[in-house]
Amino acid sequence: MVNAPYTSPTPDLAAEVRRVAMRFGTNTVFENVSFNVRRGEVFVILGGSG
Repeated sequence: MVNAPYTSPTPDLAAEVRRVAMRFGTNTVFENVSFNVRRGEVFVILGGSG
């Protein structure tokens, strides 16, 4: 059996992130964050220690 290659419904997107949250114990750092990264873009998420 051969699987067909995956075809994205939005081929210009390299990554799609929806409704993520980060918590440390009872502290919510962020909640319900969504973003897209398009092909060719450079995207960086920096944390507290850079």
